[in-house]
Amino acid sequence: MKIILPLLLLVLITAGYFFSLRIPYHFYQEAVHEGIHSPFLKLRKLPDKFYSGQDYQFMRMHGLTTNKEKQWENLHFNDFLIPFPVRHPSFLIAPHIEKEGGEYLFGFEVLNYSYDVINRVVIRKKKPFKLELYHHKIFQLPLFEKMILDKGLGVVWQDIFKKDIFQAGFLETPPFSENLVPSDIPLTEMVYNLFILTVRERFFPVKVETINFWKKGNLGIIEVRDEESQKGEPTQYLQEVIYYLEGNQVYTIELKTKLEDLMAEKYRQRLLENLKFKLSELDSSIPLYASFQNLRYQEKLTPGGLVYLYTAFSHQKKSENFLSQMIRFLERGKNKKVYLDPLYKYGYENYGTSFSNLLEKLRETEKEKLDRKVKEEEDFKRKSLEDITILDEVEKFESNEEKIKFYLQKGKDEGEGRTDSKSLIID
Repeated sequence: MKIILPLLLLVLITAGYFFSLRIPYHFYQEAVHEGIHSPFLKLRKLPDKFYSGQDYQFMRMHGLTTNKEKQWENLHFNDFLIPFPVRHPSFLIAPHIEKEGGEYLFGFEVLNYSYDVINRVVIRKKKPFKLELYHHKIFQLPLFEKMILDKGLGVVWQDIFKKDIFQAGFLETPPFSENLVPSDIPLTEMVYNLFILTVRERFFPVKVETINFWKKGNLGIIEVRDEESQKGEPTQYLQEVIYYLEGNQVYTIELKTKLEDLMAEKYRQRLLENLKFKLSELDSSIPLYASFQNLRYQEKLTPGGLVYLYTAFSHQKKSENFLSQMIRFLERGKNKKVYLDPLYKYGYENYGTSFSNLLEKLRETEKEKLDRKVKEEEDFKRKSLEDITILDEVEKFESNEEKIKFYLQKGKDEGEGRTDSKSLIID
């Protein structure tokens, strides 16, 4: 008995030791396969697509090269240099403005000459990106905290898109026949993989289909489930989200490309190859507006002229001047509603008027209508008074401006109580 008890105790200790060496594997496998909710880590079970990252394979389709570079210009739009087909015979560009969470997002649509939308580009809200270690206790442990911080933001950023968790090799527990020692357990790699999953969980939309990293452009590119299939409709577009890291901010572009359309794919590939980051500032609009001013008058009335004004407008989104100019030139050129309707809508929602010079397109609030009528009447009176010369009262005014103010006030006093029966009624 004296021998058996110590031997039994030794067996139990040995078994417990070998079981304990396999606990990290069970913890890791449970987190990956089922999700886990523990004091150290909270991670829900993610869709399978979240676990597979890869290098992006850029495929250039045959027949998509062109030597006619003069048909394209890389213009500063929002926070990017983006290729625009300003003189290309096969593409048109129309504004696209949408509202998300109280904020307007600017983008554009690429149209063919049948006015079908073949591409849509929307600049989404930027987000801060940092190594979030303090939401989960496991990442705060000194060994793991140091390991993640030593990798740095750049390495973590790439691994978010490149790392394939299913290929990591820790999803099977070593058999008991394989003697383990603590140094054999890849604890830091396991924890790092779990950290990457928590970032994907926080960062990517649930509808993700593929996760890719393109080293050449330093771009994260994910494919997401298209809006049509989510509604139970036939899929028409490839829908992708492009991520660009600059400093500690992530800038995001949503790109839609019409499937089985050669020209749509041509634009998609040119965008990916030429996309570059360039921070938007108020002065960024100046060279774009100068390019517009250098156009011949007839060119200013075309959708090609609109591209320069619209890209300039993206740097001064609250500028009534840019908006009203775009609308005025497009209306003079008799352009289609696909170009004007987004601008009318944006103007009305932000300023209470569509800024249209066409009565059938003018939409304005009662306040804006009243302000416009008052301004029109004052402008008319001012112009009339500037032409008046009254010889016997010249000496009474020190300046022409003082005389105009006098007659404006006089006309206002005489006109009190009078109504204008010819006022335009706008619903």
